[in-house]
Amino acid sequence: MSPPSSPATVPPSAAGSRARFPHLDALRGIAALSVAGFHFASEMPGTWFTALFSKGWLGVEVFFVISGFILPCALQARGSYSFPRHYPHFLWKRILRLHPPYLVTLGIVLATWYGCSRVPGLPVSALAITWQEVAAHPFLLNDVLGLRWVSDVFWTLAIEFQFYLLIGALFPLLANRGRWLPAVVVLILAGLLPVPRVWLVPYLPVFALGILAWKVMRDGASPRVVCLLGGAAAMVAARTLGIPAALVGAATALAVVWWRRGVPRWLMAAGTVSYSLYLLHASIGGSVLQWARRYALDEVPAQVLAFAIALAASWVA
Repeated sequence: MSPPSSPATVPPSAAGSRARFPHLDALRGIAALSVAGFHFASEMPGTWFTALFSKGWLGVEVFFVISGFILPCALQARGSYSFPRHYPHFLWKRILRLHPPYLVTLGIVLATWYGCSRVPGLPVSALAITWQEVAAHPFLLNDVLGLRWVSDVFWTLAIEFQFYLLIGALFPLLANRGRWLPAVVVLILAGLLPVPRVWLVPYLPVFALGILAWKVMRDGASPRVVCLLGGAAAMVAARTLGIPAALVGAATALAVVWWRRGVPRWLMAAGTVSYSLYLLHASIGGSVLQWARRYALDEVPAQVLAFAIALAASWVA
């Protein structure tokens, strides 16, 4: 996945049940902070400091791998999941996890955008979004309909929800010891299809890396087979999303499986607020940086201070 043309990019993983392992929260924290750093740096003149965050958009791949791991874990924990009997209840639970913070953030973004546009001297354009664009947000259809998002980070939630639709239907095959392997192969190879990135398909190899981590950790799959499939998923991801995305996806899957010790508590704390931080940082932190741009941000010390204030405001929010 290449960096978006505008400051953009989940998410964190809004996907799942609470992490069972501390390192998952740490990975979420890394991802959320990376994406926030990318967006904040894009608001400032280029220096060696802002260059540190030039690849921060890759945090999205981290979230996607975690979703690929967490959702099968959650479905497996039910012990009696079947499709289509339990599918509506599964989707309803995903909506209850994803949408309330998302819709609240939608309101905050609109209010912040309008408020900032009314402050003299702030380099913010007046609110100019149509009712059709706002109305499409609850259904996560803006990209599909060719409409703008009010916050660029929201597009990843649409990809996440498409994965919810898929995993709920596909899980019985993935949990079947005789059928999971061809199912995963199809997921990986589907990433080669020439499908626009407004759909889940190009990201399937990244989600598959998370599914493979679940298979080897929680479902007794052969580590050798999983490694071969993981290599294939990484190669397909490299072709369709780019080498950086493939490397980050593979590294995240390895961390999900192997990282157990030395998990920093501050990263775990970031992970516990990662969804909220991910949703709000572009609006709250971005507003702080819009204000800061009235002053000189050409020097690194000023950039570090503005960055710290924007991150602190986003974290508090």
